[in-house]
Amino acid sequence: MWRLILISVLSMSCTKHQFVEPPEAIQENEEPTNKRIDSQRAGLLKLGEPIPKSAFEGALQGWDYSTYWDQGYFVDRDLRMVYVDVADAVLLMSPKHTLYQVLLGPSYQTETGVRVGDTLQNLKSAYEEVSVEAYALSQGLIYRPDRVTWDPSRLNGPWTEDQDGWKTLHCAASTPALPGVRFLFERCEALEATSRVEAILITSQSDAELLPVDPILDLQTRRPCPEARTDDVDALVTQAEFEINRAKMGDYYATSSLRVGLPMLRDAALSGAHEAGARYATILFSYIGIDVIGDPLDRPMSQGAQESLFFWILAALKTEESEEDEGCFTALLDFETPLTEDLFEDDGEHDVGECAWLLTYPWLGGVEGVEAIRQQAHAWSSCWDQ
Repeated sequence: MWRLILISVLSMSCTKHQFVEPPEAIQENEEPTNKRIDSQRAGLLKLGEPIPKSAFEGALQGWDYSTYWDQGYFVDRDLRMVYVDVADAVLLMSPKHTLYQVLLGPSYQTETGVRVGDTLQNLKSAYEEVSVEAYALSQGLIYRPDRVTWDPSRLNGPWTEDQDGWKTLHCAASTPALPGVRFLFERCEALEATSRVEAILITSQSDAELLPVDPILDLQTRRPCPEARTDDVDALVTQAEFEINRAKMGDYYATSSLRVGLPMLRDAALSGAHEAGARYATILFSYIGIDVIGDPLDRPMSQGAQESLFFWILAALKTEESEEDEGCFTALLDFETPLTEDLFEDDGEHDVGECAWLLTYPWLGGVEGVEAIRQQAHAWSSCWDQ
């Protein structure tokens, strides 16, 4: 049965889904348009909030938040990089479509006039206290929106190679006057008074939007069996399927429908309906592992990816297996044999290990994460025996 689950997942690889609709909370920002940097905002872009519509004024072809989001990609486990040319900014959006981090072009400046391209001496003259520390900016990030040359007709992008003069940045200066703001340089060991600020990064001081929602997994500690979430599992599964398929057009799911139906499937699975768990895992994997467009429930990508693998394994353990099979799932279900690094080996050009494809995506927590997920599934497989 679990082999059929995997086949059904892979058969959905050509399925496309509607864009994850931005929250209705996106509103116009009433403050005047400016390019001032402080600890909470950069002009109209305020950390911890959705992007105001006015930030897209002047965009070609009437592009809006959803259009720019669709051209972005995930650069961290749970953050999506969105390049907005008209805002002279690179946005790092949370699963809830709020701004968690932002990298700014030279049109922005602090209250004291410091901007990208200024020297370390300029920074120290503007602020009484400045400290320097090693800080590695993610390798997948573009950080100078003003230097990006990109054809918007491309399906995805831009990438780091589209930024003129892109290089790795490993050093950050900061000041207590601007908590959460980092002025990035290339290397601390070569830092001089004349070294220039390569990028400015502002980070939200709250991680609330990055936390899992109603978590059932803990990669460090195995959780006890869950309490049933319904007295009528069959009715809940029926209602879930009705909601999931509401407004569906061909192979296109309406995101608004998934937001209603998927939590129902999840509750049914946590109440012992293992086929509902397999269905839940299939949809999650299609969104996260194939289309890579985000968790349809606006949760961290890591939560959706980990739950997808967890419910796959749990369904395989609780469903009759009709035939022997080989490959990654055989290894995952062999609890007498610990997982080894060679199962996930990838030489950079093609998968070598049978499970290498699992770690193509960073959200599972590596080999240790996969091991923790399968061990909790194994432990929970006896939760509904009575």
